[in-house]
Parts: sequence; C-alpha cells; structure tokens
Amino acid sequence: MYVPRLIENKMITQEKKQSILVPIITMFAIVGSSIGFSMLAPLPSVLLNGPLFRPYDVLAVGAFATVLFFYFKKGYYKINDIFFKGLAGYVVISLFAEGIIAMSATNFDSTFNVAHILKDIGYMLIIIVLSKSFQQQFKMKVEMGHEIEKQTDELEKFKYALDESAIVAITDNKGTITYVNDKFCNISKYTKEELIGNKILKFDEHPPEFADNIWKTISSGKVWRGDVKNIAKDGTNYWAKTVITPLIGKNEKPERYIIIRTDITEQKWIEDVLSLQAIELSNALKRNKKVEKLKEEFLAMISHELKTLLTPIILWAGALKNENILGKLTTDQLDAITTISDSADELTKLVSDIFDSYKLDLENMSFSSEEIKIDEMMNEAVEQAEQILLHKEITFKNTTLSIGTMYSDYKRILQVMKNIIINAIDFVDPNNGKIEINASIKKNSVLFQVKDNGVGISTEDQKNLFQKFYQVDTSTTRKHGGSGLGLSICKGLVTGMKGKIWVESKVGKGSIFYFTIPVGKPKDDTEVHLKSTSTPKISN
Repeated sequence: MYVPRLIENKMITQEKKQSILVPIITMFAIVGSSIGFSMLAPLPSVLLNGPLFRPYDVLAVGAFATVLFFYFKKGYYKINDIFFKGLAGYVVISLFAEGIIAMSATNFDSTFNVAHILKDIGYMLIIIVLSKSFQQQFKMKVEMGHEIEKQTDELEKFKYALDESAIVAITDNKGTITYVNDKFCNISKYTKEELIGNKILKFDEHPPEFADNIWKTISSGKVWRGDVKNIAKDGTNYWAKTVITPLIGKNEKPERYIIIRTDITEQKWIEDVLSLQAIELSNALKRNKKVEKLKEEFLAMISHELKTLLTPIILWAGALKNENILGKLTTDQLDAITTISDSADELTKLVSDIFDSYKLDLENMSFSSEEIKIDEMMNEAVEQAEQILLHKEITFKNTTLSIGTMYSDYKRILQVMKNIIINAIDFVDPNNGKIEINASIKKNSVLFQVKDNGVGISTEDQKNLFQKFYQVDTSTTRKHGGSGLGLSICKGLVTGMKGKIWVESKVGKGSIFYFTIPVGKPKDDTEVHLKSTSTPKISN
C-alpha cells in the first residue's frame, strides 16, 4: 500500500532536514562566532583592517549571519532538539568570553586565560549537545521505525479485512484503474492485467446523466453513494452498492479515487421478483375485491328475495292464527299454522345470520353510535324474550339498576343479547329453567351478562364455542337446532364495537355469558349521563 510509504517518506524528510541543519549551523556558529568576536579586538581595526586584510573572516561572519537569519525566518528554532538549546548556551558563553578577550587583548593575564577556558567550555558544550542530539535522533529513528512498522501492520490488517468483505478499486484522477482486489476480478470476470490501466467509471447500463452526476460529485471532492449496474466480461449483469471517495491532494483537487462496492445482485433480483409479485398481488386483490363485491351484491339480493318471499308467509300465518280475521281454526290447523310461522321465523333469522356472518368475515359490518339508556334497552331485551318464552315455564329476570347512558350501536347490542338469551333458552329445562340478565358499569365499559341454570358447557367445548358453525352437540339425535352461527356472530359484533366476550361454565351447573362494550362518548366528546326512572322488568 502507498500509505505506509507516504508516512515513512515524510518522517525521513524531517529527519534528513534536522541531520543536515545541525552540522551546518554548528560549523557556522563556531567559526563565525569565533572570528566575529575576535574582530572586536581592537574595535577600530574591524572598520579598516577587516575588509582589507581579513576578507575570509568577513565572509565567515556574513555566512553565520545568513544562517541565523534563515534559522529564525524558517522557524527552525521550533524543532525540539537539545542541540539548539546547547547552541544558544554556546553563543552566550562565546559572547561573554570574546568580550573579555576584546577588553584584555594586550594583556595576557589571568582574565584572558579565563576567557579561553570559557571558550573551551563552550566547545565542550557543543560536543556534548551534538552527541546528545545524535542520540535523540537515533532513538527517534528507531521509534519512527517501530511506529511505521505498527501502522503498516494495522493497514495491512485493514486492507485484508476490506479485501475479504468488499470489492475494492483505486483509480487516478481520470478514472484509470491503478489497483483492484481479487473480489473485483471475481465479479467482473476480468484479470488484474486486463483491468489495470483501463477506465473503471463506465456506466453503459445507465443513462448519460447518471454518469454526469457521479463525475460532478466526485470531481468536486464529495463522496458519491449509489447502486450501479455493470456488465461482466461474459456479458452478464451485476449490481453493486457503490461508494466513491475522492482523495484530495495539495492543490485541493482529487488526486485519486477509492471505490468500495458490495455485490447486491441477488438483492436486486429479489426486489425485482417481489415487485412483480406485488403487481400480480395487487391485480389479484383488485379482481378479488371485484368478486367479493359481486358476491356481496348477490348475497344481498338473495337475502332480500328470500325475506320478500317469507314476509307474506309470516303475515298470513299470523292472520290465520287470529280468529277475528279469518275465523277460528281447529287445534290441528292451529298447530300446523304455528309450525309454518315458527319455521318462517327461523328461516328469516338464518338468512339474516348468514348475511351478517359474511359481512363480519369481510370486516364490512358498519356500526352506529347513538345515545342509549341502558336500563330501557335491557327492558326491551326482556320484551323480546317474552315472545320466545310463551308456553314455557322459565323464570326470566332483569336485575339491571338505573345506571345511566352509553354511546354505541343500540340495534347490534340487542342482537347480541337476543342471540345469547335464545341460546340460554335452548339449554335450560323448559319447566324449571332460570335465566337472569344484568348490565353494570365497570370502569369505562358496560358489562352485560346472561346467566342460566342449564346443562353447562365443558372446558374443551368452551375453547371452540365462538367459532363459526361449532355445535356442542353434533350427534344426529341432538335436541337443539340452530346453524352454529349465533355465538360466532355475537363475537364478531362485540369485537366490532371494541368489546370482549367470554363464558364461564361448568357441566351440570349452568353458564354465565359476559360481554363488554365501551361506554363511548357523544359526537361533541362531552359525556352526558341521563338517569332513567324506569324500573327493571321481571318475567315469570
């Protein structure tokens, strides 16, 4: 990889710069300062004899001054090296020593000797700091070598992980390939020799503006991300999720591009298949809705036609039973008319149940919301039950108190109550049966219950009780009729009104059916509770 070499070259350049500067500055510092300070004795000779008789001294001093100028101008004093600290000490010592020599140039006394000793100390200081500097540079070089080795190792691991998980390519700033990994060769079916030196950023499977947008993005130094469709050497297509990252050079323009891609050919294939299936499913749903609508219209028509035919039968049967209309009938005739009337009623109920069950299955049942006086609704449930309880010795009680109002579908709640009451009537003793209904407020719902002392329901049968067409007694000699739709319709209606329904029962000890319906709110979201003054009805 080129990245470790780049780091290494940068470090070596800095090291070379320091290793070159140190001896040059040392040489000019020692020679220039020594000569320069010696020219101060005597001072007038600097102005006269220096340029004439000692031009090399002047040249040395000038060179030293030039080195110092660039030393400060280029900021070399910022380099963290002990040599430059020692050099500063040497200059101070030399300045002090040369000053002493200049003052005692004609007297070789002890002061003069001290000055030379100081200069010797300065030379020793330079030697010491140079040695120390070389040690530091050697140590730094070793540390740099370790750091380069460490970074190279990390980069190799990163490269290995990247090559194993992604399709990688590197290009120059014109899009010409300079590096590809094995995964790139595998997916494109080309060899490295065939790829390197060729253009990678070709988008023949996309419109021209697609490629223009990519080049515009990456040439401006921004990262581009997207899905690209390519052609392999064998002519097959493959898709790749692509990220193109420009590497910016010193001129603030991209020098090369790193392209990292992930093969998403299978994902695209799945998306295409799912898209086609979604279209087919949508068309099938449209056809199904059309068929369901036709079925609903057909069922509604049949229901209407059947009820139309049953209505005169029920009316004429009622008229025949009334001796004031068509005269008195014999007992056998009255029994026959009663059988016809009851059968017509059962058939009417069956037609309604089938139609309601179908609408519930389609989730097409509509529910109204109106103000309901709960106790009055329960009294109406008693009145409906009284018509069914004629000629039966069954005790029927309504223990509902005056509890106020709710907002829901009056007709559908009564339908649920009637279905459960009819179910209770079928399973209690016709001569000693007891049925009790009640409604009460429980938190934000109204709890309705129908209790009987019938034969009870086993735990196993309770699990399937609210399923469509389920019968507790399925034998050919069963005593109780019915289509098996009643309780399943009750569950559908209660659920549609956002309530719950369940049963508690033990064989031989009767049953209690419960269902809840939310109290609800009026349309203006203001709760109104109207107390009823009516009293519960009790039927024997």
